Amino acid sequence: MGTNKNILLRMFIAFSMLLLYFSLIYFAIIDANKSSYTWDDKIHNVGNNQKKILIAFRNDDISSKTNVEHEKSVLELFWKYKIKQTFAIIPNISENPEDVINETFHPLGENKDVVEALKKWEKEGKIEFALHGYTHQISNGSSGEFARLPYNEQFERIKKGKEILDTELNANLSIFVPPWNSADKNTIKACVNSGIHVFSGYMGSEPNKTITSVNTNAVFAKGIGLPQVDDVLNYAKKGSGITFVIVFYHSWIDFDKPRNYKHLNDLLTTLTNDSTIEISSIGEIAEKYQNTLQSYNQSGLNIKEADNAKNRAKPYLLIYRIICTFLGKDLSIDELYNKAFVAYWSGDYKHASKLAIEIVEKSNNYIVKGRIIFVLNSLMVFLIFLSVMRYKKIKPTFRHYRNLLLIFVVPFLIIGAYLNIFQPFSTMRNEEFNIASGLFLGGITVLAYASYAFQKKNKYINH
Repeated sequence: MGTNKNILLRMFIAFSMLLLYFSLIYFAIIDANKSSYTWDDKIHNVGNNQKKILIAFRNDDISSKTNVEHEKSVLELFWKYKIKQTFAIIPNISENPEDVINETFHPLGENKDVVEALKKWEKEGKIEFALHGYTHQISNGSSGEFARLPYNEQFERIKKGKEILDTELNANLSIFVPPWNSADKNTIKACVNSGIHVFSGYMGSEPNKTITSVNTNAVFAKGIGLPQVDDVLNYAKKGSGITFVIVFYHSWIDFDKPRNYKHLNDLLTTLTNDSTIEISSIGEIAEKYQNTLQSYNQSGLNIKEADNAKNRAKPYLLIYRIICTFLGKDLSIDELYNKAFVAYWSGDYKHASKLAIEIVEKSNNYIVKGRIIFVLNSLMVFLIFLSVMRYKKIKPTFRHYRNLLLIFVVPFLIIGAYLNIFQPFSTMRNEEFNIASGLFLGGITVLAYASYAFQKKNKYINH
């Protein structure tokens, strides 16, 4: 009787685990569509067919630590061509952005030379001011200083930062640049409620009637995740209509070598000699091209969402890419991805948005199909296991479910540990791999345990 209860208990556990397993699969599949994008056909029809490239330069990380003489050398090169820069200023910079325990801060007013130089340059029309966060630290739970933090905390930081700069520089700042180009809806709301009405982040942002976004899409030098301004300009010159090229850089990093000064001089010479290029500042572009910017920002947002969706699908795309290579075909999503970026850099924002949305939808389909393949793979492996059990020579090897788990679990654990620790593939999303592997191993475990329980039951009945 006790044995019978034991078998029933095992069957109940196996059934419960099986139900839980398929519930996890169900949620994993319906949770694939995490991307969001915006589409408003009307905003893409604003403007005219006049060929024009609008370019602005944003200089980040100005603070009390800034070397005035070095900054002056860069400034003079820009002003040689009468180009006004946007200076993104940190009001209360942290001594060590990574040390949140032994915090030491340096407010802008601590360095009077920097304050006087900034006031002088702004009065001469060479620069405009922008608020660049508060301390420029990476906050706990955020990808920067602001994103994902509660609204009240973001509001206090922006409010304090603006008060410092307004007081020290005798200004009324209206432009906000998020540190690390990381922000969310609460950041925008906090800016508006602090009296800031121009935002300059990374690529695109959601439409918002209370603030004008002039987001960056190029860098002066390599290594910050965006293409160099030279490459973006090559695409922009091939496009038609109004195209935005918003460049950001760090003068204290990008101009540490004489050859970079020459590069900048050559670039500015080319820009000022091109009649199709209009050089302005972020504040001036926000004022003059508010309506046209909506198309640019929506396109940039959708491109970012496409990139995020493609990254989430990477483990599955790896599989499909191998299959396509074997069949001698190109993976369609790669082709779409390249076309979307070319359209974006060329100023064809409507077409770029459409392609980006198509990438999001295809990526989500790849995720769903890939997870279903993992489920079917679990079932297939178990069926193979049952079929080989019929052969007498093989049966002793698989007579206990622990043997099956050992054969299938250990290799996955070794491979998983290797991928997570050493990360040999830059295209691998480890969290996605771990979820898929967990579902696969969970299925193997449940089915093997259920098989073992039924085998024990049959053995008990036969006896």
